[in-house]
Amino acid sequence: MSFLKMMALIRSKVMHSLRSKVKQSKVMHSKFMQSKVMHSNGVRRSQVQSSIFFLLLAIFSLYIAFRIPHHIDENTSSTRNTIDKYNENAIVGLEKKLEEKDEIIEALQDQVDQQMNQQLLFEKDHSNGKLTTELRRKKENTGTKRKITRISLLGERNSGTTWMSKHLIECFNSTNLSVRNTLTRYKHWFQDESIDANKHQETLVIAQFRDVYQWVEAMRSKPHQAPMHWNIHEKRKLGWEDFLTKSWTMPRTRKDMEYLRHNFEKGINSTSMIECHRTFSFNEINACLKDPFDEKEYKLYKDDGVGAGLTEPRYEFVPDGSGRAFQSIIDMRAAKIENFLSVVDYEFVSQLLVVRYEDALAKGTEFVIREIEELTGVKATCQPNAAQPERPGRELPYAQIEWMNKYVKWETEHKIGYTQLEPEIQKVEML
Repeated sequence: MSFLKMMALIRSKVMHSLRSKVKQSKVMHSKFMQSKVMHSNGVRRSQVQSSIFFLLLAIFSLYIAFRIPHHIDENTSSTRNTIDKYNENAIVGLEKKLEEKDEIIEALQDQVDQQMNQQLLFEKDHSNGKLTTELRRKKENTGTKRKITRISLLGERNSGTTWMSKHLIECFNSTNLSVRNTLTRYKHWFQDESIDANKHQETLVIAQFRDVYQWVEAMRSKPHQAPMHWNIHEKRKLGWEDFLTKSWTMPRTRKDMEYLRHNFEKGINSTSMIECHRTFSFNEINACLKDPFDEKEYKLYKDDGVGAGLTEPRYEFVPDGSGRAFQSIIDMRAAKIENFLSVVDYEFVSQLLVVRYEDALAKGTEFVIREIEELTGVKATCQPNAAQPERPGRELPYAQIEWMNKYVKWETEHKIGYTQLEPEIQKVEML
């Protein structure tokens, strides 16, 4: 029962009692007047006292009857004020929560829009057969524009660069453009602007990437220059979890350590000053020497079963001079992507063109050739490669997709147009 209903019931009972007492008082008074002759003085005095008592009781009842509604009104008013204040606070709180939810929704929408835009960076414009202009990484025009005379192709191992390089040579090497698999270093490795900075021509750089899921599987099947990421004794690939979580390095070989000691004896006490193959220094790569294995190890790794070039290890370190190894191949890939994208800021690089291997297979290479023609002003002397949409992809275990969704550097992958797979998708339709 509510408070208001309870107070109304009390009021009703008090009024009923009041009416009864008043009526009883009247009756007693009438009897007193009729019996004043019949009774003695003592009896009459007793009746008078009784009448006075009931009269006072009636007056008190009237007071209570009219006082209670007043309290009810006061309590009701107070209760209403409390409820109104509570409702007002609740409304304000609700409005704040709605505003917060709106902000969250807007932020999520921005993320979705950003991912969709990144996904569309490399989509073909079917009206004219060109790529969207976002595919180009332009730099600020700081002076007179110089004519592009060289094309440099960059790309990690197992990213289709051998196929693309042959095609670009076919299309442009007989023109005024030269096609190279190097920029400051060979196409697979971290680039460094300080290497032979004065010897470079004005260059168009093509950075080619492959979907991270498929690239990891290709590297696991053929880990070029990464002998610790292959089961050499059983001549088979590692399990996906071992492959992805294993540090991207190897123990220094005996030959490497002898070379280090030899340099120390010559007075070269800094590993950054000790020269290694491929223009690296000792604190930038493992192994330092091109052929670091002794005869027994060389024979073991030469017969690797897949032709992955395990006899010439190339474990690059974090490119900050610290000599630190990458925690995993995933960390190395993220740093390599950032490094390749940064070459647009090199003084001798005119433009950077980002190409995804999957697009070149699924759509053919015409979009790449036409973009190069527009950027260089040079006409290709070849026919673009036809699309190969039927090329199958590798199947990935559910657990591997989940792991990669969690640990891959997706902020970096988004920069080149790649997004996460749903774990339910067991196969990626790209090679």
